[in-house]
Amino acid sequence: MCEILIKAVDATHPDSDKDKRGSYKKGYPVVVKPDGWEWGNLETLPKFVIVKCPEVGVAAAETYMQQWNRSIDYEVVVHQVPTDGYRIRVYSSNMSVSNEGGLTKANIENYLTAWGCVVQSFTATDVTFDVSIELLVQSDKFYEKDNLTTTETAYDEGTGVHRFSTDYSYYDINEWPPARVEARVEENGGTVISHDTENGIIVYDIGRADVLNRFKQEVKERISWTVYRRRYYFLEADVDTAIAAGGIITLTQAQLMNKLNDKLDD
Repeated sequence: MCEILIKAVDATHPDSDKDKRGSYKKGYPVVVKPDGWEWGNLETLPKFVIVKCPEVGVAAAETYMQQWNRSIDYEVVVHQVPTDGYRIRVYSSNMSVSNEGGLTKANIENYLTAWGCVVQSFTATDVTFDVSIELLVQSDKFYEKDNLTTTETAYDEGTGVHRFSTDYSYYDINEWPPARVEARVEENGGTVISHDTENGIIVYDIGRADVLNRFKQEVKERISWTVYRRRYYFLEADVDTAIAAGGIITLTQAQLMNKLNDKLDD
């Protein structure tokens, strides 16, 4: 047995993206509590209505509190071993019927370019691009530092291990000290071979899997943001019915499922 607090008026934000991702709209479920919960004075009309569901447990109802987040997956389409070059597809698998929640050039193109990628195509659901391990490590995004000069000096096709030499002498030693440079190399999965701290040159080995995994995680985090504050919602007309009834209505499980809408179906 549970009770669901439902927003009865729209919350708004002047930024349209932040408004969708962070604002509770009329009809959005806010929180689930056990039957008989003592709601506060502010959790009533005119801002909220309460839906009582005697046939639905709290745990089951809480599944309807989830946000709608873009779901990102990743696949290697082609791998050219001699150059350790890749054609990669990143795609969205959590889209609405009207294609909302998919990928757009505005979402990702500049980010991929900063990683050294060359975009080949966009569709409503995915982006395909070319990149190599060398370009990924040479990009500004790999170390989150600009103006580094990184040179590939060796590559073992069999093991997938690359050797790079990075010149960080451009940076003030107080801004990016040698110990921090080594730590950054190791955080990215590299193994330091030599380090000329006086001249700001570090040489290290790093495997293709370490580079790709970091890139994959970064891309997924960059574009897997919230599309809407709530995925499930009640129609405004159903909220108005609850308002007309004094702010509290009781629904059977069947009635709840009938009135609960999924934005992925829109």
